[in-house]
Amino acid sequence: MNNEEKTAEEFPAEDENWREDPYRLFYAVGHNMKDECELLLEEGDDVNLREPEEVWTALGVACLIDSVEMAQYLIEKGAALDLGPSGTPPLIVALLRENCELV
Repeated sequence: MNNEEKTAEEFPAEDENWREDPYRLFYAVGHNMKDECELLLEEGDDVNLREPEEVWTALGVACLIDSVEMAQYLIEKGAALDLGPSGTPPLIVALLRENCELV
């Protein structure tokens, strides 16, 4: 997977309303948009917001896409290490994906 940082301007028109979504931090993390993540967190988005159906957090998304830089950034910003789907911590997700660098 290409983990290059992207900007909001690099996405197709159908994604242009992503900033209106309550889970916009997940979108920014999932697209390696670190500058956007910084802005969202400065604006008050919760680094530990949980997606209600799957119970994912932004850190879980970073682990799913194998983004070490994004995971480190979120942890520095206070991301909880124990919140994840079905009680599985995000770093365990990274281990299951065989991404030991994240752990």
